[in-house]
Amino acid sequence: MFCHRYTKIVLLCLFCLLSPLGAAADAKPSTTSSDRLIRQQDDLSALWSFYRQTYIRAGRVISLDEQGVTTSEGQGYAMLRAVWSNDRRTFEEVWRWTQAYLQVRPDKLFAWKWKGKVLSLDAATDADTDIALALILASRRFDIPRYEQDSLAILSSIWDLEVLHLSTGSYVTAGNWAVDEAYPTIHVAYLAPYAYEVFASVDQRHQWRKLIESSYAVLHWLYDVQQVSLPPELIYLDKTSGRFVMTHPKSGPAAEFSYDAFPLFWRVALDARWFGRSEAGLREKMLGFFWGEWKARGRFVDRYTVSGESRSTLEGLPLYATVHALASQELPELARRLSELKLPLLHANALAGKGTPYYLHNWLWFDRAVELDHVRRYDEYFAFLRPFDVAGFSAHFAWELVAVTLVLFLLARWHWVLKVAFLACGFALCVRYLDWRAHETLNWVEAGGPFISLSLWFAELYAFSTVALLLVQVGVGRKPVASGVPIAPTEFQPSVDLLIPIYSESCEILEKTLIGATAIAYLNKRIFILDDSHREEVRVLAERYGATYFQGPKRHAKAGNLNQALSRTEGELIVVFDTDHIPVSTFLSETVPYFADPRMGFVQTPHHFYNQDIFQRALGTGVRIPNEQDLFNHAIQGGRHAWGGAFFVGSGAVFRRAAIQEVNGFNLMSITEDIHTSQHLHARGWKSAFVDKDLAVGLTAENLSSYIVQRRRWMLGCLQIFVKDNPLFCRGLSLRHRVGYFASLYYFLFPLARVVFWITPLYFLLFHLHPILSDVSILVAYVLPFMLMLPLLSSVLLPRWPRLLWSSTYEATVAFPLFRSMFDLFLPKRLGFKVTPKGITSARRTFDWRSSSSLLVATVITMGAIAKGLWEFWFFGIEKDAYFFNLSWAGVNLVTLLIGLSMAWERPQRRGEERISRRIDCRVEAQGVQFSTVTDDLSLSGLSFLTASAEPIPGEFDVILQGRTSMTCRARVLYHEALSGKRIRCGVEFLDVQVAQRQWLVVNLFGDPVTWERAHDARVRSPLLMAGHLLAGFWRSLKAPVTRRRRIPRRGCLVPVRIQIGHARQWGLVRDRSSHGIGVLLFGRPAESAVPWLMGEQKRRYEPLYVRRQWLWICRAGIRPADPLDYSIVQK
Repeated sequence: MFCHRYTKIVLLCLFCLLSPLGAAADAKPSTTSSDRLIRQQDDLSALWSFYRQTYIRAGRVISLDEQGVTTSEGQGYAMLRAVWSNDRRTFEEVWRWTQAYLQVRPDKLFAWKWKGKVLSLDAATDADTDIALALILASRRFDIPRYEQDSLAILSSIWDLEVLHLSTGSYVTAGNWAVDEAYPTIHVAYLAPYAYEVFASVDQRHQWRKLIESSYAVLHWLYDVQQVSLPPELIYLDKTSGRFVMTHPKSGPAAEFSYDAFPLFWRVALDARWFGRSEAGLREKMLGFFWGEWKARGRFVDRYTVSGESRSTLEGLPLYATVHALASQELPELARRLSELKLPLLHANALAGKGTPYYLHNWLWFDRAVELDHVRRYDEYFAFLRPFDVAGFSAHFAWELVAVTLVLFLLARWHWVLKVAFLACGFALCVRYLDWRAHETLNWVEAGGPFISLSLWFAELYAFSTVALLLVQVGVGRKPVASGVPIAPTEFQPSVDLLIPIYSESCEILEKTLIGATAIAYLNKRIFILDDSHREEVRVLAERYGATYFQGPKRHAKAGNLNQALSRTEGELIVVFDTDHIPVSTFLSETVPYFADPRMGFVQTPHHFYNQDIFQRALGTGVRIPNEQDLFNHAIQGGRHAWGGAFFVGSGAVFRRAAIQEVNGFNLMSITEDIHTSQHLHARGWKSAFVDKDLAVGLTAENLSSYIVQRRRWMLGCLQIFVKDNPLFCRGLSLRHRVGYFASLYYFLFPLARVVFWITPLYFLLFHLHPILSDVSILVAYVLPFMLMLPLLSSVLLPRWPRLLWSSTYEATVAFPLFRSMFDLFLPKRLGFKVTPKGITSARRTFDWRSSSSLLVATVITMGAIAKGLWEFWFFGIEKDAYFFNLSWAGVNLVTLLIGLSMAWERPQRRGEERISRRIDCRVEAQGVQFSTVTDDLSLSGLSFLTASAEPIPGEFDVILQGRTSMTCRARVLYHEALSGKRIRCGVEFLDVQVAQRQWLVVNLFGDPVTWERAHDARVRSPLLMAGHLLAGFWRSLKAPVTRRRRIPRRGCLVPVRIQIGHARQWGLVRDRSSHGIGVLLFGRPAESAVPWLMGEQKRRYEPLYVRRQWLWICRAGIRPADPLDYSIVQK
């Protein structure tokens, strides 16, 4: 009752929480922001194009409304606009003209006025500053270093000729002519602190930051001391006292506020935007008058007194633009009103060429460029992302739904209702993305665009649908799965036939399975060996263990072999084991009771593997990362069991003979007879069960080649069923069974999706084709929730089995060879059953060129595309956000491909038998040495154990293992080495293992269920840790494997020592030692390998065993005493 009430409360809370989100999720997000941004960017570009065509002739900027005069100010504006518009050609033209006709003074400054000839040789500081800044920015954007050199020459002249240096500071004057005045003129609107900061970054010879201080000192003096409402165009500096004055002592009244002062507000705004100067209070004072004027009159005029009295009735049109730039930083409401009521008409007129003077044209562009973040320094990190439309992103990002979904994700494990709510929200976000992609972003414009765009959409749909189908397979876990073996009547002892088919596998592998099968604790059983290879040694081995030997038909592969055995056996139940699958002694007692239910058709157990898969081996993760197949063999099969959907997976299953005979034996249509047979058993109404215990253990694929062979067989077999006998149309199956089987078959289309995800960014990087037509900010707003939700949905559906990044690695490793193999569906002769090779050993590290050839080609193509994309990214500077998006995508693909290639760089597999973690009491006995210990791991050929002492162990000894019965075997030491911490491990090899000893080892190691009870306890359960293990493992895979070979453990120490090697003496550091040798770090490689080496004051003699470089100029040497070892040198 309480639980029922709790569920109602949870449902009510969720309804209240989620109901307002329905409309938010379904509502069409406003496109106003993004459309407006795109229009503004287009208008900005058009405004520059109009200006360039109207006012610029062969690099000369002509002020048409000022009798065709050209000024250095106009040339500087054009150069800045050309850089920020990425118009390299125009920049070159304007700069060449400026150099040729204005840079005619003996210094590097510019004559400020020209019309047919230089009308005035005087320089204007604002123009010189703008030109120098434009050159620095152009050197960065266009990657032309000579522009910066040209700028440095101009900066030297500005500093020497236009900056007044007094004891109180350095001050920017109005021009070269002002420095020598009795009261030097300071033009307030010429102050450009943002430019001085940039100058300081390239010119360390001059103290440009002093000008930043003096610029803000001028503004604080005006607004704080003089308390002006508006700054005058000019102020003056008393050289004697170092004080500012507003009225020239000789020439009369103070200057007013007018056109020449307008740029000041834009310059202060740009300094705040670029460098975040902490002058907010000053900026607010500068805007105070305009906010009051707007509220009082709704307009600005072109002339005021410094106290704010209007001196004109004409509107100051450029003032709207410069004030808007500053208001955007500090007074958004004023900026909004200007952008709505004044600026649109001015921009429209400018684009139409109506009544827009040259001066207004420039400031309209500069204001809009700052607003759109096109005004940049080009030395910022990720500067190309600054135009990112945050407003557009925010308008399209489902903030509320994403936030609620993430909260539900954290709560999903508490109650199934919360899990359902999370799944609903997560699926809604994914469907939202796919719907937007289908309706708004498909490329119907470019040649090949529909194919590229649709293939990506279908690949994304596949990725989403696999998660949706996963929900069908495992459910939401509302009803807990019953655990434990069903209770069957004690007299229920049906006869059981154990069928073990064999084809190309070795007899050594088969023997272990026979020993395990023989040891199964069940009386009414018979064992049959089904030999499709017709080998005599197989027959002899079967007879040795009391098994019945059948020669296979050599037709229809494994299914044909099993079907022939069905006609020759009589057991009520049939067990199928692959040749390498060793059952535990309790296998039948754990599975047979399920058949007390007369409709139980078959019972499946997990496939557990006692060797590491290729990913665990290559990445050195050990048992912390579960086997690649564990997710299916435990989580998915366990979930399917809850609704009766578990299916046969080829081995470790028990069948009711009546059920298998009803479907005419194992299905022969597909090379994956297991799932196809299960499908038809379920269609006939037979039940299935899954026992989630490791009751049989086998060998997984041991190298990339065998892994591909195995996955190719699975994929082609499942696709055969998909095409020829699709479960969606299989009569007799329930709806959930139909969809569940469809999901299992459908999964093997992943090579298509993986290849599409790989090639899609390359379309853009190599051919500049656009898979998605969308603004990047909007794309990110939709794709981020989609990419976040897919792994979160999977992790909630499969709790305790995270696979963050690992699934991509598993699939990408084989996607390319399997993609090629998919075409074999149309070539029946290539669909033959291929056995997965097992029992592979190798003595050295090798690279499997053949199996990885397609992966190598994909990697090379990806690297080439990234290189091309990076070159275009920096050289052309267009669509940088799109380049960044596709380069990042291709970069992630490249990392995945490289990890996949590391699977082909196979580590040596020297052991013929796998070591398994198993603790068994044992005793070591040798002449003069006896002690008890516990095994750390065990195999059929050896074991290891931990010791507390570093004392030497005899090279050979007897080891006595205490299992159900004891077993004594002779062993020899392979290694005896110190591990991390204070642990010391000894590894030994068994000598002359007899048949009875081997049987004892198989039964007590593989056949004992205790060995596998806690096989999964050490696995990682955190998604982030899983991802971390993958990246760390990739780094480990690049290192050479280390083989343990020390017979006597060494203890670490750090003791400096002087060593004489031949005639040379050098310092070293004793790093570790044992009773038989010393490890030394040498600072510098020995000049000669003279023997012996002399160490310490007593010059003890040592023989070098090896010398190898450790790091750079540090070498490691292993040495042993030429005489009995004396530790005095080590102690000193």
